[in-house]
Amino acid sequence: MRAGRLNTLLSLDKDTGTSQGASGYITPSWVEQARVWCDVQQISGSETDADGALQFETRLEIECRWDSRMEGITPGKWRFTSTDGNTVYDILEAQDVNLRHETMTVLARIGSAVPA
Repeated sequence: MRAGRLNTLLSLDKDTGTSQGASGYITPSWVEQARVWCDVQQISGSETDADGALQFETRLEIECRWDSRMEGITPGKWRFTSTDGNTVYDILEAQDVNLRHETMTVLARIGSAVPA
């Protein structure tokens, strides 16, 4: 992987949330595991009107060098965020390319809802 393509610094966060008493509700608690330089490419986008709100979703492919701290990435428990915290990339799938521990490719999404 060429370093020139890795031009976006992202934070890789893991949810270490804990259960809240008898209700069993788990409060998310995101903890930064690593900061990695990535190549972020948009692969699709959509908008829908659901329940009176316009919803946007963009799917992205995020590629970065593999790091041992990425071991065990699972959707829902891990995410990328921009270093300024303004953009959250929900991880949908993660692959160690060729199982060589060199390159990680992640399918992610960002989205939002706007009241109609």
